[in-house]
Amino acid sequence: GNGAAVWSQFDGLRKNLWASRYTASTTAWSVPVLIEANNGGDADFPQLALDSAGNALVVWEQSDSTRRNIWANRYTATGQGWGAAQLLETDNVSSANAPHLALDVSGNGMVVWEQSDGTRKSIWSRRYDVASGQWEVASLIESSAEDANAPQIAADANGNFMAVWRGYDGVVHNRYNVWANRYVAGAGWGSASLISNNTTDPGATSDALVSRNADTPHIAMDAAGNALAVWAQADHIYANRYAVGAGWGAAQRIENDVNWTAASPRIAMAANGRAYAVWEQYADGVLGDTTPPFKNIMANRYVPGLGWQSATLIETNNTGHAETPQVAVDGAGNATVVWRQWDVTHYSVWSNRYFSASGPWDTAALIESDNSGHVFTPQVAVDATGNALAVWSQSDGTRRSVRTNHYIFGGAWGTALVLDSK
Repeated sequence: GNGAAVWSQFDGLRKNLWASRYTASTTAWSVPVLIEANNGGDADFPQLALDSAGNALVVWEQSDSTRRNIWANRYTATGQGWGAAQLLETDNVSSANAPHLALDVSGNGMVVWEQSDGTRKSIWSRRYDVASGQWEVASLIESSAEDANAPQIAADANGNFMAVWRGYDGVVHNRYNVWANRYVAGAGWGSASLISNNTTDPGATSDALVSRNADTPHIAMDAAGNALAVWAQADHIYANRYAVGAGWGAAQRIENDVNWTAASPRIAMAANGRAYAVWEQYADGVLGDTTPPFKNIMANRYVPGLGWQSATLIETNNTGHAETPQVAVDGAGNATVVWRQWDVTHYSVWSNRYFSASGPWDTAALIESDNSGHVFTPQVAVDATGNALAVWSQSDGTRRSVRTNHYIFGGAWGTALVLDSK
């Protein structure tokens, strides 16, 4: 039930990285602390993960005034606290960007990022070994001669990892496809595999759609190492499943809207293999209608042995766009989703939950009531028993602050609080 939050905060000259810890026993957040002291340039786009003992790892990209680099810092729950920020990559040819992070239950971590050589981007990784307390040597995990970007990574309970990214195909269809690679504990990375359909765009209805890119890949794993990847392509949402011992299957469309665009999928997976994908999708309408539809939040469930179920609308507020959904799953397979939603005057944070034992989706609920300004980038995490923490950035009309709210399983969301003190 303990948690943490990280954010990038402007001090008038540059962006710095701050963190706060949530202690379940006292239901209180700690005073924010600065976790990097490099004033060479902005530190932003942080990613955070916690292990089962409460240790945390944070990675981010930071400018040295010439290029962007990947940095990390670790929090030790046994009393040491935050350590010193550490540079993870030393390639100074060009910038490194878009780090993403996963931890296994023992605290071993894997970071992936995109790195440019001045001509194209490649996907690199670096593993943190908790036993030695050291970072291993960085590894190139794809060998394409074309551009690769937008990496994401997930971990299972045994120290294995799965990474996905977008890789450009400049030979066959001139588009980005989704690729994956698997790290096996004790053996290392395997070979990259194409997991999206590069023959024709899945779901394409005309020649005009053949060159559509695959976008925003996302990945999740269960405790046994099975994985599910989702992405957007040709205005639809697709998924592919990795089964231990069998490998990747075929790309599968998991939403059925024939009129309007679906985008920005996210996925979370329980230890038992139950998974939830969420995305934003324009409302059904009539082709050729000149009235722009609203974006809604949709979801689909994957049930082991049964496969994907039906896409479901999980919010019914049609006063404005609902967008940027995020999802987390607890140990019993219950899901918590958060997103931001327009109410005619500003964006607010909303949430909905799915209880795996009973279903269906609950009623969407507003989890903050401050009408002073817009909310941005909501995020959510849950513990093994279903308690949830949500964080977001919110404007008061002058500046943005970091806000949070706490959900107690079987109860309701509490009152939103301000986390940062500046």
